[in-house]
Amino acid sequence: MSEAASVAAPAAPTGQVIELPLNRPGEFIDISCDELPVTPADDLTPILYEERVPLQYYLRLALEYNKRNLANEAVVMLERGLSAPYETTRQAKLPLMNCQAALLLSKASKQSTAASGQPSGSGERDSLLSRVAELLNRASEVDPQDQTTLVIRGQWLLARRQLDEADRQFQQVLARSPSSIPALYGKARILYSRNQYVQALDCYQRVLRLRPDARPDPRVGVGLCFERLGMRAQARTAFERAVEVNPGNAGALVLLAIMDLNDVKRAINKECDAAAEIATNGAQPAKTLSAEERRRMLERAQAFLLRALRADKHHAPAACGLADQFFFNRQMPNVIKCATVACKTADSDGLRAESHFQLARAYHYQGHYNEADSNYRRALSFNAGHTLAQFGQAQMLVQSGDYDGATEAFEKLRKEDPDCVDILMILASLYASSGKALDRALQCFDRVASKLSETSSVSVDAELFAEMGSALVEKDAARALRAYRRAVPTYAARDGKAPIAVANNLAVLEHQAANFAAANTIYRDVYERCKCAVTSSEKAADDADGANSDSQYTTVTYNLARLAEDEGRLEEARELYEDILKRHPTYTDARLRLSTITTDSAKSMEHLVLELRRRPPPAAASLLMAERYLLVPRVDPRKARKHFETVLQAHDRYDIWALCGTGWQHVLQARRETTRGGCDKSLKKAYEFFTIALRQDAHCAQAVNGLAVVLAESGLITEARDIFAQVRETSAAVPGAWINLAHAQAALGQYQEALNMYETCARRFPGMACDPQLWLCAANQLYRAARAENDSAQMRRAIRYVEKALHIEPDNLMGLYNLALGQQTYAYMVGDLESQQRTVAMLSEALAGLENAKRLFQRLATHPGDDEQLPYSRKIADQRQKYGDSLMRRIQERQQIQADWEAERDRTLKQALEERERLRQEREAAVAEEQQKREAEERRIEEHNRRIQQQAQLDMMLKDDEENEEGDGGRAGRKRYDSDASEGGSGQENGSAGKRGGGRKKNKADKPRKRGGAGKKTQRVASDDDAAANEEDQAVSGAESDKRTTKKRKGRLQSKAGPPAGDADGGDNEGEDNVASSRKRPKYLSNAIVDSDDDDDDDYDGAGQRGAADNHVTDLDSVAAAAGDAPTSPTETAS
Repeated sequence: MSEAASVAAPAAPTGQVIELPLNRPGEFIDISCDELPVTPADDLTPILYEERVPLQYYLRLALEYNKRNLANEAVVMLERGLSAPYETTRQAKLPLMNCQAALLLSKASKQSTAASGQPSGSGERDSLLSRVAELLNRASEVDPQDQTTLVIRGQWLLARRQLDEADRQFQQVLARSPSSIPALYGKARILYSRNQYVQALDCYQRVLRLRPDARPDPRVGVGLCFERLGMRAQARTAFERAVEVNPGNAGALVLLAIMDLNDVKRAINKECDAAAEIATNGAQPAKTLSAEERRRMLERAQAFLLRALRADKHHAPAACGLADQFFFNRQMPNVIKCATVACKTADSDGLRAESHFQLARAYHYQGHYNEADSNYRRALSFNAGHTLAQFGQAQMLVQSGDYDGATEAFEKLRKEDPDCVDILMILASLYASSGKALDRALQCFDRVASKLSETSSVSVDAELFAEMGSALVEKDAARALRAYRRAVPTYAARDGKAPIAVANNLAVLEHQAANFAAANTIYRDVYERCKCAVTSSEKAADDADGANSDSQYTTVTYNLARLAEDEGRLEEARELYEDILKRHPTYTDARLRLSTITTDSAKSMEHLVLELRRRPPPAAASLLMAERYLLVPRVDPRKARKHFETVLQAHDRYDIWALCGTGWQHVLQARRETTRGGCDKSLKKAYEFFTIALRQDAHCAQAVNGLAVVLAESGLITEARDIFAQVRETSAAVPGAWINLAHAQAALGQYQEALNMYETCARRFPGMACDPQLWLCAANQLYRAARAENDSAQMRRAIRYVEKALHIEPDNLMGLYNLALGQQTYAYMVGDLESQQRTVAMLSEALAGLENAKRLFQRLATHPGDDEQLPYSRKIADQRQKYGDSLMRRIQERQQIQADWEAERDRTLKQALEERERLRQEREAAVAEEQQKREAEERRIEEHNRRIQQQAQLDMMLKDDEENEEGDGGRAGRKRYDSDASEGGSGQENGSAGKRGGGRKKNKADKPRKRGGAGKKTQRVASDDDAAANEEDQAVSGAESDKRTTKKRKGRLQSKAGPPAGDADGGDNEGEDNVASSRKRPKYLSNAIVDSDDDDDDDYDGAGQRGAADNHVTDLDSVAAAAGDAPTSPTETAS
């Protein structure tokens, strides 16, 4: 027994106890499942044998050991049970055989199919499978049809890759038990292995329907089948459901992570294909995942893997996947840790190969080439076709100096993937370095160049891109930037670092493209390399890239300082410039830049004076000094004129900057003039200098901008605005163009346009967003617009802009004054609003603003300093403070009024809502009542129509009976009725006889009787008096008619057989029959009458049907009357 098996695995206490029966009746011994002996053969077996414990308890103890990951102890316990001397029944030992076979099979599945250094088919795995076969054979001898034995045999055959034989075993089980979960699992695995994913999906779904809580979770199998069928959304849903049911399902978590990783890979491949398609056919770019979406998906995948490993710390796929993610995050210690866990716990050759590859890759990255090479070889021993491991091993050959072996290895890889650019580049380098196969090297380079033209995702030789970038710098900066962006990473991947010249050129291009973050990263890397080289006093000849060159160090330092200056990090830029000047005091550009950014005017002037002392003074120094005079407040701008004249006289009489500077000097002088004549004269001179500058350079934006300023100062605001707009279009990168245009629009009353221009300037130029004056200008436009439109929302927005300016410069006096003024104005506007337009919250905010405005005006009124230097009037500030007190009292009163109004509004609204709800309920009740009435009416009509149909069917039955009877005895009856008529019968009887007898034979002899006088008289009475008949008469008539009809039918039957013997009233009966025949029911001509089946007259319930007919006779008559064919009522005929 192994040492690991002697220590029980940690398990949560369950408190379960197994009661083992003793050999004495009624006595038991308790075995705690939490305290099982670690050596069952020595501790438990003697007791079990002595007490002759049944074999089922051996099985229970073995299962408890297996639950605690003590599979070896479980197998020992089963072996002792099978060897029990007191149990000779083979059938009792069958469950133990099956359980032992299952445990050994599970153990064998975790062993390698081909151990390192051993041929396939040998080793511990084959030994375990042989023991399983022996146990299954013994079990089959006991019961060949035992389902458990058949299922385990099928699993054993699956482990030996004998799919057909395994399929027959599972089919045999399913034929007898279609709901066998283990057999369905085995069948699904076989179908999945045969790529029959639809059938496998059906099996997994059957398991899920039969046992939703089955383990392993069938949802994982369902998800795998969906994924293979291309239904990725359904697959993800299945995996997520598996995790929802069991949050510790490590397999489902790993599969979810793999799906996310595959989605990212597909997006990358799609981008590569789209890039190739664009380069080839000019197609539109395909929509793929954004960088942020990819990052989120990768983070989610890593989270899934971490959850899986926490749920099962021995889960090799999760550990291997995490190692891969950590590698791309360059967390090599974590890669080695996870890959080591995966190597120890992997239960398949493919997983072992991947685990050793991850371990080798981490060692390779760290420079531990021996460990890397060893793990690459082990990965290939488990999976000889692992391409990345082959690639890594070939790289190890290059590292060891075996170029011939490396070339051979990469040529093998090239045969598998002829278009792999990485392989082509390495082969090109190998062939070129050998000097023996230059043609092949050129072929590889050409192939790489062709791939470069097809897609933008190919990495090629660094020097190629470096040369390309150097050639394109002057012609196409954008293309040069792209070339250097490819060259520097390739250098870094190959050599660990790019040459300083190449990296500096890339940083300069990024700087010019306003990619400050990227430029800063590259500048700092190169700066640190140069600084280390200089401080260590290494000679340039000793370093191939010349990192210790003083000229390179100075250049990189200056570039880094300019970048810091552009990003607003002025202190850092000042330190860098000073560092340059310490080593090179005559570096003019550094001194001038230092003078520009120095906040101390004395020091700034000192730097400029040092440069101006040179003979001749540098033109840049003179221009900078002149500019300084122009920008310093309360300094006579005429002092700048001599410096501009120095440049124009000593250097270039047509220097654009000097001409424009002189023009600006006259503009500032015009603003200082107190008379209109002096102002116009200065503006005229400024116009002349700007015009001369434009003659030298028609596209000089500075000169055009100066002309527009001259026009604006002269009162031609519209013309100045048009010129400012043109300047902005041609010099969009100059913030002043945007600000001047905004000023012009504000002067024209176009407040919203001016505001938009200020905001755009702040967005486009990060440095301007830190300028409080810009936000104060924007707030000024909002203030004006709010006053013009009486818009409190605009005023509130203006206050927010002033607060932005104060956030940048808290002690800005103009900003404090504007904030207080804006808060007072906002309170006034809110107080003047109607109650419907304001709220209590708005008034509360206005009161808070008034409190703050009061404090600010008090502070401004008592601010120390010269009144002439203050940008506001102390007197007005004091008046504003007092005005704020009265305004505050007014707003407080309005607040109370507003609160009362809102309370009343809320109460009214509540009442309205309650009334509305009441009306709605009433409407619903009315609708419901109307619906009930409508339904009752529909039921009544339906019942009415049903009774009409029944009555019509009854009438049709009676008519058919009469006609049938007349057909049988019509001749005799007619003769009798005729004789009676001839003997003096009434006209009424004659008429009836005419209808019943002669009416059926259409001959001349019968016609007179059919049209008898009595019949005509009856029809006239019906036509005259039908409308006067009432319901009561009709009901009586119907009842009498039914009685007479019944008597008539009896009389006819008697007339056929003759009068009964001894019946002295035979003649009377015959007379009654005649009378009854004259009183038969009328034929209703109604569309409501429908055909009915021939019912037996004997089944007719006279009383019930008579009542139904009586209830509806009036309605039927009315229907017939409405149709214009009303019959004669029976009552009228009888009378």
